[in-house]
Amino acid sequence: MPTYQSQSHSLFKTLFTVVITNIVIAILIVVSLYAAVALGAAVFNLWKLKEEVGQFTFIEIDTSGLHIPAEVSHFRILDGAKVESEDSALVVPLAVVIDNVPPVYAIEGLAEAKIVIEFPVERGITRFVAFFDPEVPVAKIGPVRSARLYFLDFAEELHALFAHSGGSPAALLQLRNESEGLTDLDEISGSGRYFWRDRAWREPYNLFTSVELLEKARMKFAKDAASRMNYEEVSWQWEGAQKSLEMGEFDSVAIDYSTASYEVQYQYEYIIQKYLRYQGGTLQVSNNGGRIEADNVLIAFMKTSVIDKEGRL
Repeated sequence: MPTYQSQSHSLFKTLFTVVITNIVIAILIVVSLYAAVALGAAVFNLWKLKEEVGQFTFIEIDTSGLHIPAEVSHFRILDGAKVESEDSALVVPLAVVIDNVPPVYAIEGLAEAKIVIEFPVERGITRFVAFFDPEVPVAKIGPVRSARLYFLDFAEELHALFAHSGGSPAALLQLRNESEGLTDLDEISGSGRYFWRDRAWREPYNLFTSVELLEKARMKFAKDAASRMNYEEVSWQWEGAQKSLEMGEFDSVAIDYSTASYEVQYQYEYIIQKYLRYQGGTLQVSNNGGRIEADNVLIAFMKTSVIDKEGRL
């Protein structure tokens, strides 16, 4: 009885092996046939495609009327934005002296400026010189205030139209002597038509202007200002970076101009990748509620001294 069971078991294994082998062979045959059919279909399709391509008629397209952007190699003197030509780079910025008397008088238009420089003036307060793009409408800018001599240095560098309402004796003397590269627009000295008073506020904190009015003034007093510029002399100069710069551990910076009301802080917001401006511990906004934001913040330290009995610097 044991011998019979051993022989039966051996026979069963042999039969199982034969069946499995036949199944594998059958599968291989089917796969081979499918591959052969697919290869034949591919060859047929390629042959048909060759015939169809041979029937195509190729035509030449006239591209002379198409605008193909030139290689960008120029930078606007206002903000360093890349442009295609010198004519596009030589834009005349619109500079406006804007007051900063928080929190009673709201600021208009500062959030729309391309460049803003904040200066300390007398009695611990500060003022802005804001540079606007003449091609970007801004309906209300101000309050417009008086100029200081050191404001002119920066406006001259950008060959701007410089809008203000009066100024310190030194600034007005420099403007009368025709500051090089700057077009003067003084509300007090005969250019009042390019400004207006908002009677909702008391003087002198109610003088405003707009990009539209400033552009009209530029067209009258400095229509050919851009054509007189030499791009090589006034353009932004770029140098190859010697090493890569990495963001440090600090995402905010504070500037203490004088009193607590003039303690300014720039806080970097990673979501929008901009700096938000705070003054006196409060987020600073325009009168329309727009936040004052900056892409970059540059802080310059300079020695100052009082030059007259009014406390001017």
